[in-house]
Amino acid sequence: MKRPVLQSALRDLHLFASNWRYGVTFLVVVLLFTLIGPFGTDAFAPLARFGFWLAIQGSAWFFATTLAVFANAALPTFIRPEFLRLAIGSILACPLIGASIVVVRLGATGAPASFSGWVQESIGAVPLSLLFCLLAYVAATPEVRPAQAVPEPTPAPAPVPTDADVGASAAAPLPRSTDAPPRLLARLKPANRAPVLRMSVEDHYTRVVTARGSELVLMRFGDAVAEAGETGLQVHRSHWVAFAHMRTLTREASRLTLETADGTRVPVSRPYAPALRDHLRENANKA
Repeated sequence: MKRPVLQSALRDLHLFASNWRYGVTFLVVVLLFTLIGPFGTDAFAPLARFGFWLAIQGSAWFFATTLAVFANAALPTFIRPEFLRLAIGSILACPLIGASIVVVRLGATGAPASFSGWVQESIGAVPLSLLFCLLAYVAATPEVRPAQAVPEPTPAPAPVPTDADVGASAAAPLPRSTDAPPRLLARLKPANRAPVLRMSVEDHYTRVVTARGSELVLMRFGDAVAEAGETGLQVHRSHWVAFAHMRTLTREASRLTLETADGTRVPVSRPYAPALRDHLRENANKA
């Protein structure tokens, strides 16, 4: 399933806007231009100079970020490198940035607006847009989709089965080989692309936890399970766990719980329990 481009882009815009790194970087750039006073703005009063560069940088960052995020959401099928998608969107924003510069200059200095001036400002905005793209990628990407390091699971010794009803503990599970990495990995940030350990539902998103981190992806849980491939099992309508990440299945009161390699306890619903028990027993017998 293709992600809804509009919903995905709006969500990423919200995450960019609420990211403190992005805001701090923007404020530093505005203050830097205010202190230096380039392009003749050193003649402005300090407050006027700050307002001028706040308007210029604010409009430029808004257009560059908006188009970069939409390009990033719309082009993954055609362009794989994320930074290249962001850069294309930023460059497409240059005519809008050029127009905003012309308007701000007109209001601040009375400089006449002209088509040639707009073209010149649009061309001049290209390196500025690429700089914004780079700063946004470096400053905001680590937190746009929150990541928390998850240790690589290490094979655990095979425990002795003690509960015939629930099933045995999992021995060090044997990973199932695949010809290619799961398609799901292409949706993740490069820093998080590693073996998928588990997934869960969060509102309209799917939380994907890999050996490198955790990331929210805007897609249906069923589609995420399909794109994860034959590397694990769905154990609940809202949870999926990789074979290599499974450890022990236990019963708590009337509920089944699967403990994973990192100690997380995942609920197991009855419809999925038989397949999970079969897998755990199979791997316990192979140990």
